[in-house]
Amino acid sequence: IDVSRSSSFSILKTFSYDVTFPGNKSILFATVDNTMTHEKYAMALYRLVTEVFILLDDAERRTMQQHNLSLRQFNALLHLGNSDGLSINELSTHLLCDKSNETRIVETMKQEGLVTRQPNPNDRRYVSVRLTEAGKRLRDAAEATQRAYVEDRLKIFSPEEQQTLSELLFRLRNNLKAHLQTLNSASQS
Repeated sequence: IDVSRSSSFSILKTFSYDVTFPGNKSILFATVDNTMTHEKYAMALYRLVTEVFILLDDAERRTMQQHNLSLRQFNALLHLGNSDGLSINELSTHLLCDKSNETRIVETMKQEGLVTRQPNPNDRRYVSVRLTEAGKRLRDAAEATQRAYVEDRLKIFSPEEQQTLSELLFRLRNNLKAHLQTLNSASQS
């Protein structure tokens, strides 16, 4: 993905972002102008956040390809590394995907020697997924690659700017989580 930013920081502080995807498909994601109505500004800001997500997702996908991992596999390794084993159901909840998709991911990782699946002797329906030593080594290497990438990208911000960005993103994340919980509650009624 190639991103070109055209900006003219006049009194209006107008800027726009243009994203070019593989195959030279270009999309104007966001134009922000402080003369916009609140609703238009909110939509432009939303598009900008969406663009940042797409760029981060693409960069992380490419970064994980260095380790022959998909993003789901990498995130599964991270979650499994922070636990003493998770069920497929717990893992799918953490990764926001359905159980059948996570079962396929775990099976692939098992075939690659990255995880083990161990049935619970007290409840045969419960299978605990755990990292193998090879899985731990791959997780550590991939996480180090990710950390280097992130540090390089975020060094454009001062520590104070990073703190402000963090606070704003946590507020947005918490709002989104609350909204999803409301939707889930409504759909279960």
